[in-house]
Amino acid sequence: MKHFLSFAAVTLISISVIALVAVPVKGDNDPQTPYIQTVNPEDAKPGSLITADGTCLGKNLVSEIYLTLGSKDVKLEITSQNAGQIVAKLPATLEAGRYRLMLLTTGVAPRFIEQPVRLNVQ
Repeated sequence: MKHFLSFAAVTLISISVIALVAVPVKGDNDPQTPYIQTVNPEDAKPGSLITADGTCLGKNLVSEIYLTLGSKDVKLEITSQNAGQIVAKLPATLEAGRYRLMLLTTGVAPRFIEQPVRLNVQ
């Protein structure tokens, strides 16, 4: 009986560990987290269109796209959007600089996610 209880305890602990590891965790590794892989063109002029390609970029997950340069954030006008791509127009008055792209997610707790992609504005 003593060996059976030890075996049962080890089995329950093993099942618990497997269940914890198998359960997906929400966060930056969430498969629903929007991510921009590339931006084209990489060098653009104010007033032009840019195309951001990536994953999870649909309207159900991304509400807005921005350029950010330190403490300065510039909202872009989205002209088209689907799960793999956002096309946006740069403001005509945008100052030159090397900006990073940033997304605002949708949902109950929207959050800004700065992307690893940069855009040079001339």
